[in-house]
Amino acid sequence: MENTTQTNAVNDTLKDIQKMVDIVKRDGEVSLSYMKGFERDTIMYEKGQEAERKNTERERQRADSAEKARDEAKKERDEAENVRDEAEKARMIAEEEKIEAQKKTAEALKRVAELEKILQCKTAEIK
Repeated sequence: MENTTQTNAVNDTLKDIQKMVDIVKRDGEVSLSYMKGFERDTIMYEKGQEAERKNTERERQRADSAEKARDEAKKERDEAENVRDEAEKARMIAEEEKIEAQKKTAEALKRVAELEKILQCKTAEIK
């Protein structure tokens, strides 16, 4: 209706409506009210845009924080896995050393038994 003219009105009903539109367009109070409403709508739109920008920034910061926390958790998990792997290697080495020590102990006991037999034989020969 803002851009209509009498030439656009093709029948009597539209011509009557167009006359009312022309009167309203010329009325200063209506124009002022329209402009105030338009200005109010523009301000509300800008406030909405600003609120949306702030919300977007807040969400971006929240996402960045979550990503940082995820990365830190992954780093801690990787470090824990490395410590576990090193502990497992140390356990295996200790187990191998234990087995080796048991073998040497068995060999030493065997040698001690042999030496005791030799000693008994020598003692028996001397008597």
